[in-house]
Amino acid sequence: MKNILELLKVIFFISVPALLAYLSSNNSILDQWKTQKYLGDNFNIELFKQYLLIIGTIITSGYLSISNALNIRKNSVLLSQRAALINEWKISTLYYLESIIIDEHTSSIKFKIWRERRGIIYRISKKFYNAIGKNRKIVFYERQIEGLTDMDNTSMYYEVAPNIQGVVGLCYNEKEIQYEEDFSLSLDAHHLNPFQLSRARQIKFCLCSPIFNTNNEIVTIISFESIHCININTNFENQLANAITNFCQTLYQNCPELFK
Repeated sequence: MKNILELLKVIFFISVPALLAYLSSNNSILDQWKTQKYLGDNFNIELFKQYLLIIGTIITSGYLSISNALNIRKNSVLLSQRAALINEWKISTLYYLESIIIDEHTSSIKFKIWRERRGIIYRISKKFYNAIGKNRKIVFYERQIEGLTDMDNTSMYYEVAPNIQGVVGLCYNEKEIQYEEDFSLSLDAHHLNPFQLSRARQIKFCLCSPIFNTNNEIVTIISFESIHCININTNFENQLANAITNFCQTLYQNCPELFK
């Protein structure tokens, strides 16, 4: 029943403006009505035609504006609900990680998303370098996702190929989880530039996990960072890696549009 009403509504808002537009551009019908005395002798046909055109325009633009506003509101509600669900999932994941790591600073971990910028330049350069058989420079930039990461734009980035920068670069090249319990102690070994150093000095714990597509390519890296040192018991490394891998891949599989 709802679909039928929607169809009737669309038909109405398409046919009525079309009919009014036709009447406003055709003199024969209105002249005939005037001849048959449906319209008075003093009836101003030209003015009436202008009114018909205006009414048809108002109906069309009003319908489109209202429909657009309702769709935006609906999408906004859906996006807010998704962000809330992702945030709840993130919190439950942190609780689980805390049960594995058993460190008082686990709750301070923040999630960050890293990926290459995907635009027309990216597609052209990728095809070009593949065609000539040379490695291209690949840079992963920080990206914000509501409900999962902080929404502050830090403009932070790491080169992952051919040069390797940071734990993000290590993760990309090793194609597996990489972590450092105190990242600040090894900054010099990560080939960071002054801008990157200014952003990374406050980071202590850093764990990065890759997300693969069906072509076995790393499309995104999720990092788990804290301003505190967090010690991981080597006896629980596998359990921790399984939990983080499961979280990252499940997020990618269920919300692939987040990583486009």
